[in-house]
Amino acid sequence: MKSRGETERELEELINTWEDQYPYPGGSALPEDEDIEDLRKNIRDGDRKIKAFGEVDMGVLSEDRNLRDRLAFMGEHLDDVRASAAELEKLIADADRQAYKVFSDALQEVDNRFCSLFRDCSEAEKPTLR
Repeated sequence: MKSRGETERELEELINTWEDQYPYPGGSALPEDEDIEDLRKNIRDGDRKIKAFGEVDMGVLSEDRNLRDRLAFMGEHLDDVRASAAELEKLIADADRQAYKVFSDALQEVDNRFCSLFRDCSEAEKPTLR
């Protein structure tokens, strides 16, 4: 069982939380040209309309906040994955260019050696690998 001090502290925290979120402007916010009874009637009508919505699941608000946080978290990870994919594509393209150069250079060297070995075989045409 909570002590009176703990209960008063919790009540104060609750009041401060609600006051921060929904500050009460005091009597100065009431319009002076309207009848107080009309205002009370409008408030009762509004209250009745709100109650017509039925029970409100307050857990939905925290669930919505959790989903927004999760969406932001997943968005950050998606950005990381996209950046990593772009970097991998660049690395693959660089590897392809390097492999093409190495293969081309090696093929050119084989062609040059082929030409030098079989140059004597055919005086009319220069032998090449195709």
